[in-house]
Amino acid sequence: MQSVQDVYLSGEPVVIKAGTSDAKPFSVTLSQRETEVAKLRFVDVTNGLAEARFTPPDSAAGVLVATVWDARGKPLAERLIFRQPVDAVQIKIIPNAEQYTPGGRAKLDIITTDANGEPVSAVVGLTVTDDSVLEMVETRDQAPRLPVMVLLEDEVKDLADAQIYFDPNSEDSDLAVDLLLGTQGWRRFSHVKFEDFVADYGDDARRAFAIRLANTFGMLGAIDKASNEMMFGMGGQLPGNAQEPDVVQREAQQQAEAGLIDGDLAVVVNGVRDVPVAGNQPLRQKVQEPAALNRRLALEGRMKLPAEDLLEDEDIFEGDEFFPDDVADDFVTVRVYAHQLRADRKVGDRVDFTETLYWNAGVKTDEDGKTSVEFALNDSVTSFRASIDAFAENGALGQSSAIIESVQPFYLEPKLPLEVSTGDQVRIPVGLVNATDRSLMDGDFTLESANSGLGENTSTAFSLDAQERLRRLFRVGPFKQPGKAELVLNADIAGYSDRVTRSIVVRPLGFPVESGFGGLIQEGETVTHEIAIPPSLIGDSLTTRVVIYPTPLASMNQALERLIQEPYGCFEQTSSSTYPLVMAQQYFMSHQGVDPSLIQRSSDMLEKGYQRLIGYECKGGGFEWFGNDPGHDALTAYGLMEFTDMAQVRHVDPAMLQRTRQWLLNQRDGKGGFERKTNTLHTWLADPDVAFTYNTWALLKASVDADLSTEVAWVRNTAETTNNTYVMALAANVFFLAGDSDGEEHMLDKLAGLQASDGSLEGATVSVVGSGGEALKIETTALAATAWLRNSAYAPNVEHAIEYLSGVCKGGRFGSTQSTILALQAIVAYDLAHAKPRASGALQLVVDGRPVGEPVAFNEDTQGAIELPSFDEMLTEGKHEIQVVMTGGSEMPYSITADYNTLTPNSSDKCKLHLEVALADRKIDEGASTEVNVSLFNTTSQKVPTPTAIIGIPGGMEVRHDQLKELVTAGKIAAYEVRGREVILYWLALEAEQRVDVPISLIGAIPGTYTGPASRAYLYYTDEHKIWCDGLTAKISPAK
Repeated sequence: MQSVQDVYLSGEPVVIKAGTSDAKPFSVTLSQRETEVAKLRFVDVTNGLAEARFTPPDSAAGVLVATVWDARGKPLAERLIFRQPVDAVQIKIIPNAEQYTPGGRAKLDIITTDANGEPVSAVVGLTVTDDSVLEMVETRDQAPRLPVMVLLEDEVKDLADAQIYFDPNSEDSDLAVDLLLGTQGWRRFSHVKFEDFVADYGDDARRAFAIRLANTFGMLGAIDKASNEMMFGMGGQLPGNAQEPDVVQREAQQQAEAGLIDGDLAVVVNGVRDVPVAGNQPLRQKVQEPAALNRRLALEGRMKLPAEDLLEDEDIFEGDEFFPDDVADDFVTVRVYAHQLRADRKVGDRVDFTETLYWNAGVKTDEDGKTSVEFALNDSVTSFRASIDAFAENGALGQSSAIIESVQPFYLEPKLPLEVSTGDQVRIPVGLVNATDRSLMDGDFTLESANSGLGENTSTAFSLDAQERLRRLFRVGPFKQPGKAELVLNADIAGYSDRVTRSIVVRPLGFPVESGFGGLIQEGETVTHEIAIPPSLIGDSLTTRVVIYPTPLASMNQALERLIQEPYGCFEQTSSSTYPLVMAQQYFMSHQGVDPSLIQRSSDMLEKGYQRLIGYECKGGGFEWFGNDPGHDALTAYGLMEFTDMAQVRHVDPAMLQRTRQWLLNQRDGKGGFERKTNTLHTWLADPDVAFTYNTWALLKASVDADLSTEVAWVRNTAETTNNTYVMALAANVFFLAGDSDGEEHMLDKLAGLQASDGSLEGATVSVVGSGGEALKIETTALAATAWLRNSAYAPNVEHAIEYLSGVCKGGRFGSTQSTILALQAIVAYDLAHAKPRASGALQLVVDGRPVGEPVAFNEDTQGAIELPSFDEMLTEGKHEIQVVMTGGSEMPYSITADYNTLTPNSSDKCKLHLEVALADRKIDEGASTEVNVSLFNTTSQKVPTPTAIIGIPGGMEVRHDQLKELVTAGKIAAYEVRGREVILYWLALEAEQRVDVPISLIGAIPGTYTGPASRAYLYYTDEHKIWCDGLTAKISPAK
């Protein structure tokens, strides 16, 4: 099967050559998105290849599917071809200057025309970004532009090298499109029994079959729907047995007579006749005005109309209207960013290096196809790429780019590490650039810093020839104080000057330790705690915080601050860092007087979290840690609860929400449990008592429209026999939602009898996330408190549980991500059930009997966290008494934390992992490569969940992201993140006594002597037990 051209122009015939080794009749069809656009033709091949020439309608553009069928209607071969759209949007970007200077103002005129050069109004998406930043992204990994996304992305499995497709400046563009479709578009077919197919492929089979059933309308061919055989191909699946050719012809003829297709129908021998095909006619029938709840669904084009109704309505293919007239009256919010100059900017003083200068997805050109945008340039001497994607009302697409340059006659180009450790010394490379056509003489360079010991006596004289770029190295350090070190580079030469200000984050050496306390402070009460400072404390590493939370909103904000500091590379971690925002929005809806700026900031962050979350949906349905098939039922259950809550405060794609509900319902086994994916390597499913109870709880919380009585009965039987208090607490919540008051009260009694004196719940063995230690106890206590809250008879149990949860809060965080969310939910529910008038008062911090600062006053309207003065300067080696004195006021949670670094590691004997980290070369040249060899070992005889290793990298080195991606592809790691100088490696699980060895490639980027952060490993949901390794040291010599 051959296509005679790489790409077909709009309007020209599509020519396919096909032949078989067996001289039997066959047919060739051309279709698009399961709808046939060219008619069936039977061919008797006796001599070589037969040529099928199609003339599809102009509307048949983009990716088309050419399929060869045998006389019985079974597919033999298939491939994809590309046909260019009939129209396109041509875009011109005209800057108002040939070049700009740093800090200048730019105006871009944008002109859109159609394929014939006539003005056309279009919606334009424009971004202007530093080109050097874009070049850091490998070409293969650059995001596709709008035309490629629309016309190609949904048709192929892997869209790499997206920039070459449709590139008018590339001679290989058409060939690249054909190779992409030729390699990813070939289909192989198998003929199988449907039950066997589902048994072998599970959800993938159901998904493929469901997609095909939803798209049977419009296909020509005869299918015996009563039979039980399915012809399956990756592109088109036909359920049933094919019938005889005469039946195929007869049914096709009947459809032609019914007016469903136009033109001739003929059997052609020894060739395929060129037959024009009628264009697709627009729908005439007007969709009825949707109800209020369905309005957003209708606007997004998700109204469903059964195929049978379409077939019965003989007028549906006439006319030109589809959506209601008032759609145009609705609007969406489009975010716009245009860079602005800082108010105090001085010429020659370069501080602002913002990478993106303009972003707007909704610029609209007028009837003449014109519009303009303005923005300020940053202080960089560089080029910026203006990239535009556009679409017109007729669906035409377009893209264009332009380069704008920001230059000045003489400038500096320093290269600094983003982060270093105390004690590091850096040799900063600085480029001194003469962009003029004449020599510049007698220049002077100085490096200054307000930080003690940095930049002292750093000056040099220099001269530059015309167009010369000179490189000099300047020694900075050692860095002594943690914090932010600001460096100012000045140069003057021949009347030109440049001044660049950059900052470097300085972290303390050693091993971090967090000492914290928390609890509830009552009206007029003084709470007292003791903090011990060890002799191994590293100087200047100590930071302290005392925070009081007058409202649940304050608790949510502090929790969010802590959660976003933790790794969040997977679905659950992202979910947990987003959930406090959902709860905050719920709080805003039920409380007045909240700062509007706080509401907007929270809403913006929630939007980012939501967009990231939906990216973890699996192709086969459900959600998984990193979005890989198959979906994970318990993790999907967690996501379903969050999306359901989120839908109360913002738009959540209803189709995605319904897919998620249905997918989880489909996992039920009919016996009260759920199907278990043996290839899902994670202990979220290790204990069916936990996983099945959790799934049922999630379905009930999401108010799914389904009978869950079998699942609830299973939970009741399990709860009666289990010794796991986590399952008991889940069951109590399940029974409440299911209306089983007897079961609920029985569980509440059992839990009350197991509550410890400190208010926590003992006896939990494992949670759905595989937590252990403190996090497991917090999760169980939070679930129990939530259940007890619904029955006033258990008020004392609730009070003790809330006291416990308040006491384990460390700087806003309650153990791991999952335990933090459950604790917050319990605290918010407690606040709603025990709403009391807040009273004004004052808080005073006292350290070793001495007041610190002045009392901090608050009133009944205070919403945010109340932070008392820092007291780290008062803490010397030894024990110290910390007191918080409240005058007036009302009951509020509080937390006291002291964070510092020590010279000795604080590894836990209870950590189930062993970590080894070694640098292959401690001395390398600038630009050379080396490796960090990481070995992680499960020291137990049991499988452990979610091992996480955080590897500290010396400051002057850069990781190779392409190599880290290769590790993911090779299955060495499940995923990774890079944060500052740390590479975070994730695994779903490690088998008993399993060892994994992972190399991390590094490049020596900036000369100097460095020590990286300490490396550590831990189980993500038991993060109080860590194993630590010394920070890596490296010396990078300047390139010669």
